[in-house]
Amino acid sequence: MLNISQMKEWISETVERFKAVMPEIDVPYPEILVVSTNKTLETRASVVERLRSPQKNVLYISRMETIHGENGDAILIYQKYMTDRPNKYIGDKASFQHYLWHELGRFFAIYMECPGENLFRYIDQKLHFEDFTSQLGYWFWSEFIAETIACRCSPDTDINTEDFSADDIKNELNALINDAFCKYEDFIDQFALGIYYAKLFADKTIQSYRERENTSDLLTPDIPNHYLPKLNELHKMLAVQLSQEQYWATNIDFVTDIGHVIEELRNIKLMHSSQETFGKLLHGLSGAADNT
Repeated sequence: MLNISQMKEWISETVERFKAVMPEIDVPYPEILVVSTNKTLETRASVVERLRSPQKNVLYISRMETIHGENGDAILIYQKYMTDRPNKYIGDKASFQHYLWHELGRFFAIYMECPGENLFRYIDQKLHFEDFTSQLGYWFWSEFIAETIACRCSPDTDINTEDFSADDIKNELNALINDAFCKYEDFIDQFALGIYYAKLFADKTIQSYRERENTSDLLTPDIPNHYLPKLNELHKMLAVQLSQEQYWATNIDFVTDIGHVIEELRNIKLMHSSQETFGKLLHGLSGAADNT
């Protein structure tokens, strides 16, 4: 695990870099807390209650988490999950900063949604059957936009393209695609798919590699052909969105359109799945309905 004192030293510099890249925002920046290993759930519950956040249920905890509520925002950095294992390409500090830019990007995007729509209500894991399509789209969008912003905050000086090869990049993208389409037997992981597209569009290592090799190849991994039409449709939607000056701003119509594509990808997966898998899906949806 990373040392708490070391992480606290990196926070200020990371936030200042974010503010230098992103436009000003008319709300206070979130408090950022480094949570010690032995107080993970206790601290989280306290922050959720103090901020009056709907994020009460904990399905899993990752390295960092943005808590958004009626009384403000916080980013929790969980020491337990911040490993200090060396990364092949970037050091602990650069890795830490990227994770924090990701969460700051999530915070920023929450306040750039259409006023009054409260799209953040979809972030919890409770199924909104009445508008599940919009929820799917928001799950994808929240991860995509946070990672896109994080990639754009990364200084160009952090990139050393000589250390990367096409195989390295393809392996990274393949891992994300594998998570998106193979992690679950009966669903597509829209969070992993969001990260995949953010990497394609905004990762500076990938962009630098393409410039170095003078190639327009998207370096996409092997994807079954039956998914490609819908993936290309999603790619075009995101390209148009990112071409806008305020690319982080979204609304219910856009996230619902994304949700339709995600649903169609899931339907395609079911069409190519076994009858047993389809039965498990129906059983799972029935159980989810009973718990809502």
